[in-house]
Amino acid sequence: PTISPGYWKQPEKTAEEFVTIDGVRYFATGDIGEMREDGSLLIIDRKKDLVKLQHGEYVSLAKVETALLNCPLVDNICVYGNSLQEYLVALIVPNQKHLTRIADE
Repeated sequence: PTISPGYWKQPEKTAEEFVTIDGVRYFATGDIGEMREDGSLLIIDRKKDLVKLQHGEYVSLAKVETALLNCPLVDNICVYGNSLQEYLVALIVPNQKHLTRIADE
């Protein structure tokens, strides 16, 4: 439950971010959580960055992008996920300098 009446003088934003479920008012933080049997809430990740794949797994696109950007062959990357698929798609801009050096070897 929330303790705030909403955003100061912003009724539209308040209507977007505060929801009522079964008569209880909540603030939609954008976090993905899971209620545990003991009544505690486990925060898994942020909603805006997560994609739920077809088999139910939540994947953080930013974490995948960060991992792939650690490869010296990658200059830039964009990862896309679709809930109707079991996999992600990565659009990669290769590092031309490293690729040329490998090709020359």
